Amino acid sequence: MAAVSDTPESSSEAPQQKQSTTGLALSYFIARLGIFALILAGFWLIGFRGLPGAVAAAIVSIPVSFFALSKMRVRVAEGMSQRKEKQLSMRDEFRSTGKKAD
Repeated sequence: MAAVSDTPESSSEAPQQKQSTTGLALSYFIARLGIFALILAGFWLIGFRGLPGAVAAAIVSIPVSFFALSKMRVRVAEGMSQRKEKQLSMRDEFRSTGKKAD
């Protein structure tokens, strides 16, 4: 019975980790988009409009978001790294159990 109760707990952890990493990545994307929108709005207010203003806002928003969102970016990268390691270990475990069965 202990093996049965362990399986649902481990499978319930995987969706939570995936959701957490996905949520962090989505939050990071929205934060970067918000920084771009704020800079674009600032350029729009000072009269730097159109495609040149959008390109300038994109160029300026890259270093701003790099420094302003560094902690969030590191958390997202760590979460993705942990998720990938878990996927690789599960794949290796699956492959090794398949070879033992043969």
